[in-house]
Amino acid sequence: VSLGPVKVSPGPVALRPAAAGDAPAIHALTLRAFDETRAWDAPSSALDEREEELRAALADGRVRAWVAEGPDGGAVGAVRCRDDGDALHFFRLAVDPQRRGEGIAGRLLAALEAEARQRGLVALRCRVRAEVARNVALYASRGFATVAVTAVARHGRDVPTASLE
Repeated sequence: VSLGPVKVSPGPVALRPAAAGDAPAIHALTLRAFDETRAWDAPSSALDEREEELRAALADGRVRAWVAEGPDGGAVGAVRCRDDGDALHFFRLAVDPQRRGEGIAGRLLAALEAEARQRGLVALRCRVRAEVARNVALYASRGFATVAVTAVARHGRDVPTASLE
């Protein structure tokens, strides 16, 4: 998606860049957010991640992340990212299931847009399951377009995955 003006909605969450010490909270949040995929014939690979791997990736800078904290300081949203050429590639956008629909994902995307601009990058990129209509619709509502659909092997099944920009 091309980067336009920053749109940050007001709300009862505070966003900040994550540190390696946030790995336990981000990992637990990601598991809650992706838990619904356990029932799918090809569950999300997010369920296979280990907290130690996330901590190491945040500590050594392979991955950066943003965390959205609720009034009690608990993580209610998070997203991870890394540079990808002239773009910021983001992944594992996770919102606490009990907090969905409050604009937290939009605020995290706005933080990514601002980070991309600050780093001199020209676009955001992500990959999502093409068959999860609500995710594709969320990104489309933010101006993302599908640039490719490829099959990713997962649990013996080819999962259609949309590359969005």
